[in-house]
Amino acid sequence: MMVLEDYLNYLTHEFERRFWYVFKLILSYAQLKAAFNHMPSQREAEMRFRQRINELKERFNVDVTALEKVLDRIKQGNLSGREVAELNDIVKEWCIKFLLQAFEKYMEYELFRKE
Repeated sequence: MMVLEDYLNYLTHEFERRFWYVFKLILSYAQLKAAFNHMPSQREAEMRFRQRINELKERFNVDVTALEKVLDRIKQGNLSGREVAELNDIVKEWCIKFLLQAFEKYMEYELFRKE
C-alpha cells in the first residue's frame, strides 16, 4: 500500500508544481493585458471576479470564502509586493484544492468500480 501512497504523493506534488507554472502564466498574461490597457475598469474587473466566484460556488457547491477575502483585501489597496504574493498563493492553493477534488472523486470512483 505504501507504493500507491508514494505514487499518489508524487502525482500530487507534480500536479501542484505544474499548476504553479500555469498559474504564473495566467497572472503574467493578465499583467500583460493590463500594461497595454486591455483591461476593464476596476469596477468591471471586480464584477467579473465576483461572477467567477459565484459560478464556482453555485456550479460546484464549494466554499469560496478564501476567494472572497482575497477580493476584499485587494479592494482595500496599498498592498506590498509580499502581500500580493500572499494573496496569489491563497488563490493558487484554492485552485489546486478545487482541481484535486475532481481527481480524488475520480480515484474513489475507480476504486469503488474495481471492488
